Amino acid sequence: MHAFSELVQRGTTFSLNALEAAQQRVVKELQANAVTPLVKTLQIIQLQKAISAVGMFSMFDAILQDRLQCADGFQDAAALLEAKGEVLLKERFSDLQLAINVLKHGKGRSYDSLGRVHTSG
Repeated sequence: MHAFSELVQRGTTFSLNALEAAQQRVVKELQANAVTPLVKTLQIIQLQKAISAVGMFSMFDAILQDRLQCADGFQDAAALLEAKGEVLLKERFSDLQLAINVLKHGKGRSYDSLGRVHTSG
């Protein structure tokens, strides 16, 4: 059996490639025949991508908690990155956390924080 991290990477790549291929087929069909079922299919593909991103991020949190032996893997990982002087990587990771929160919850604190980051930076 392959290592869990390798299975996650391969599985994610497989899923994203399949979704991208489906999206390209639907977009091509829409150019010839703009019907509601095709639009709904595109919405489903986007939803599935969001579900995959949120799920993978949650699994990553669980891996961090296990490896770092802590209750909040993201917080401890951020502290480690800061301690190693990886400030830019820590900030990018924080942006990713905010984006995942926006996917889960919609507009709110994370959405507002992302807006401030990208309008001031």
